[in-house]
Parts: sequence; structure tokens; C-alpha cells
Amino acid sequence: MSDGLGKDKHAQHSRNYFLSDIPLNRAKEIQVKMLKDIGFADRRRTEMVPLDLASGRIVSRNIEARFSSPIYNTAAMDGIAITSSTSVGASESIPITLHSMGQYEWVDTGDALPDWADSVVMIEDVEEVEGGEILLRSPVGPYQHVRREAEDFAAPELLLHAGSKITARDLACLGASGIGQVPVTTMPRVSIIPTGNELVPSGQRPQPGQVIEFNSAVISALCKDWGAEVEVLPPVSDILSDITNAIISQSDASDIVLILAGSSAGSEDFTSAAVQAVGSVAFHGVAIRPGHPILLGNVGSVAVMGIPGYPASAELTADLFLKPMLQLFDGRVIEMRESVTAELTRRLSSSMGDDEFIKVVLGHIGERYVATPLSRGAAMTLSMSKADGLLKIPADREGFEKGEKVSIELITGRTVIDRTVLMSGSDDIAIRLLEGEVQNQFPEIRLRNSSVGSVGGLVALGDRSAQIAGSHLLDPETGMYNIAASKRLLAGRDFKLVDFVGRTQGLIFRRENISDIESIESISENNLNFINRQRGSGTRLFFDHLLGVHDIDPSEIVGYEVEEYTHWAIAAAVLSGSADVGVGIYAAAEANDLQFIPLGQERFQFVIPSEESEDTRVKAVLSVLKSNRLKESIKKLGGYDVSFMGDVSYET
Repeated sequence: MSDGLGKDKHAQHSRNYFLSDIPLNRAKEIQVKMLKDIGFADRRRTEMVPLDLASGRIVSRNIEARFSSPIYNTAAMDGIAITSSTSVGASESIPITLHSMGQYEWVDTGDALPDWADSVVMIEDVEEVEGGEILLRSPVGPYQHVRREAEDFAAPELLLHAGSKITARDLACLGASGIGQVPVTTMPRVSIIPTGNELVPSGQRPQPGQVIEFNSAVISALCKDWGAEVEVLPPVSDILSDITNAIISQSDASDIVLILAGSSAGSEDFTSAAVQAVGSVAFHGVAIRPGHPILLGNVGSVAVMGIPGYPASAELTADLFLKPMLQLFDGRVIEMRESVTAELTRRLSSSMGDDEFIKVVLGHIGERYVATPLSRGAAMTLSMSKADGLLKIPADREGFEKGEKVSIELITGRTVIDRTVLMSGSDDIAIRLLEGEVQNQFPEIRLRNSSVGSVGGLVALGDRSAQIAGSHLLDPETGMYNIAASKRLLAGRDFKLVDFVGRTQGLIFRRENISDIESIESISENNLNFINRQRGSGTRLFFDHLLGVHDIDPSEIVGYEVEEYTHWAIAAAVLSGSADVGVGIYAAAEANDLQFIPLGQERFQFVIPSEESEDTRVKAVLSVLKSNRLKESIKKLGGYDVSFMGDVSYET
């Protein structure tokens, strides 16, 4: 369009490319300098909070004890307080008699000792006689069973340093020292401004061209975890003046202003121009993946960040740049994440020039940690949820090789990782239910599955990067499942096959195509757009086997080379209309209200190396297979036979 509204919009929305694309280390240096130059840390203030509200806060100045603890000598046992010198010479045969008048006094644990007493005789050793007299049959030393004044600490001893994060345990010494009001740094105030004309709230189904706004929930939760007070504004339209006004209004009440989804090189991202209009931009664009278009600037002493719109980019850039700012603001002692050395389960390639961050799942097999990379991509939210750690591929490397030892920064605690059972192989919806039932019956054990296809799962077992493989590989010559493939790929290792489910594979399609699909031949005969499973998956091998039986050339099928990695993804592609028909299990069709034509039954089994079957974690997972609750929940999905679940069908 050359005139009218179209012309005006095109003129207004000329592309705003990155101001720069600087190395990560350089960006960090610029950030530190900018924060120093604008006096960001000077915004830090002290407030007094009651002791019972102090846990989790950051100490603003050194805290010294007001009183010693104990503040006086106290009894450490129930019994009688005495002067130790009066017990000298006491024995079983020649006891010493104490009179109640000034020679002893009854005390309970925690009572202050009389000024004249220096010891306590335990009540178990007290022998009372008539007239209130006490017989001592053994001597006691000075300060026996006594908590001496200042035994714990002596005022004005330093209890907590400035910058310390107060824990629940710290409240004990603060309270014991007589501190009722605790000096803490005010929590940094963060304002979050989502931007975009296309945003709809979470919980509402988006229409084409609309995007669910959930990044503010993610970033808000991170900020709170990192000790900030957060205000999330309603979304602001992609209009320069609106974004500028939002920054101005929030700068008056905030220490940090975050603009979400407004920092890319797109034609409707105005964050850079808005920040420059009222402040300055330190950098716009960093050589990292994900997260290239991160922006950092300021309005006076208020820091401003433009955070990319893709969720994985938003999380990473917040971790790299926002978290350090919050730590600087409250002056806390920096807490570094723990790292472990792990072996990569597959090769990772990366373009040089960018620091790339890959999320991984971790497990402990034998004497080593293994790291399985999760799906890459700035929009991958499930990878964010499943991640145990973060692997950095430096800008000067093209990646890492399979089996290479790499450093992983932990997101999940090491104790959880050590209790993880790693499963790899074929995808199945029922595995999600198994994971949940394992967690229900054995809260201390975690089951993690990587969907890499049946062949990929057996390869992982062979590499000792998994403990269980889910497989449904048919041997056409024998009609048996998984035996031949396991023998071939496990290189002579002993193993057992444990039955999981029998399931129905078939064609998945929409109701509108019901007249076009009667059998597997219908796909090529009616020139339907097909969606396939990935190479190496049992479903792909099963489908290829049927093509051979029916003498169908794969090249005659439109979309045969188009692949998805899960049954859910197949169903989603068909439901959306991007494919007319796909191959998958009945449960995926049923869950999405799609049509289904059965192509055959198969056995989905777990392949377990014999040495792994003795692992207590693996034993726990296998015991869950006998759970009636699990069997019933899987049966409800439809298309499953659970009658032999948990049976050992083959063992070498």
C-alpha cells in the first residue's frame, strides 16, 4: 500500500536494529560502570523490621549483641544450686549434709543461679532426708551443670555482617541478644511494564496474531525470589509515547524499571527510543543466545532494562543482568550457584561469536554425572521447567562433543539430581503418569524421561547415559519386540525387558477428512498432507514396516520427511490444520477429539541393563508399575492394555 493508513504505519514503524551486539563480558563491564556512575547503590536505604519479619531480609549494617547470652549464670539441669566448695570430701560412705537455710536452693533448667551458688546437682543425684536436709555422696566441681554468663556470646560481639541474608536460624542469636527491631536494607522496588498490542492475559485463548502474556509472571516471581518488591502494570500499547510515559511514571516510584518484549530489532519495538527520550542507553544487544536484544539504560539513578519477549530469553537475561543489580542494590553477599562436571550425552554444535546457554537435565549414573541437553530455542518453556542446570558454550567454541566433560551450573539442588532416575527413548503419554506416580509413592525419587525415540534410548543405554530405555522396536522376522535391537545396541551387556503397556498405533486425522481416509493407502491415493515421527522412533519404524507390507513408496506421501518428536505434537499438527493426517497412538487422538483408524497393536517395554536393575532408585520405579492406581489412570486414556504391566518378559 502506497498511501493512506498503510503508508503512515510503514513510515512510523521503520525497523529499529540493535545499537550494538557486544560480548557478554564487555556488557557486564558496562553495566557495572553505568550503575556506579548513576549512583544506583546510593538508592539503598535502611529500615527497621520486627524480629519475626526479618527472615530472608538483607542486613544493612553490622549487628552487635545488646546483651550477652546468657545474660547471667543459669541452671543447665533441674536440681539444687550449691556452692561447690561445700561438697568437697563427699563420698558414698561419708556423705555431706546440706541444710535448706542458705546451703542449697531448688532450681529448674534455665533459672538464674543465686549469687552465692556456682554449681548445680542434678535432681537424679539429690538424696532428700527428713527435715528438708540433702545428702551429697559425691563432690561437684565449680560451674557443673551451669550455663555461664556470656557462654554463647558476649556483648557487644558481632552477630551478623552487613550484606548477610538473615535466616530463620539467625533469629535465635538476634533474639537472645535482646534485638527486637532489625536493621535491613529496603527491598528494591521493581516495576514491570509488558508491552505489545497483541497481548492477552494468561487463561484466555489467543486468536491468530495474539500472544499470551505470561512473562511478567515469570520475571515477577524471579524478582521476588531475589528479594525485590514488584509491581506489574497492565500491558502498554506499542506506541512510543505510551511506553515513554510509562517509563517516566514508574521511574518516580521504582529503583528498576523493566520493559518486557520491547527490546528486539522489530519494527514495533520502541524501548530504545523511549529510554533515550528520557534518559540514556548503555547498550542494546549482547552476543548471547538466547537473549540477543537485551537493553540496559537509566533514567537518573533508576536502572531500566528492556527484556526480550521470548520466555527463555527473558529468563536468561534476567539471570545475567537483573539479578546482579538486585544483589548490588541491597549489598548482599553474592551467592554463587554450585557447579558439577558432567558428561554430555550428545554432541552440541554452536555458532562462534555468541556465548550460548543450553539447559540440561542431569542424573548421576555410576560414579559420574551425565547431562542431556534439552530443546533449544528462545520460546521453549518446557525446557525451562525441566532444566536442572545451565551449560555455557563460549563464543570462541563451535560446541562440545558427545562424551566431553563440561561444567554445568546447577539450577536444581545436587541432592535432587542424585536421586534422579534417567529414562531415555520413545515418547508416550503414559510415561507422564508414571513420573507422577513415582513422585507420589517415592517423594525422594525423581524420574526424568528424554524423548529421543526407541533407537536413541537404546543407544543411550549403550553409552551408559541412561538407566532405562522406553522402546517398541518390532523385529519383522520374529514378530518380537525389542529383543533383537537391544542385543545389537547394548554390545553384549545383560539386560531385561519389563512390560509397560500394549498400545494401539494408527492414523490420526480431523473429522472433516473422514471421507478421505479409510486405510494407510488413502494417504498417497488422496494426496493428503502427512506428518511423520522422527527417524529412529519406534512409531516411524512401525509405519515404515507397514508401508513395505502394503508396497507403498514413501516418496509418494506428501510430508513424509516432515517430523515431530512426540505423539502430542503429531495430534497438535493435525488439529491445527498444518497436516491432514499423522501417525500416532489412540490416546493422543482421543485427548484432542480427533479421528483414529487403528493400524496395529504393539508392546511398549522398558529395557534395563542388569546392573542398573539393582539400583535402589530403579527398583523403586519398577515397583510402581504394579500400582493399580497407575494402571487405572492409564486405562482411562484409552487405547492401552495394562494387563501385563510390570512383568519381566525377557532376560539375558
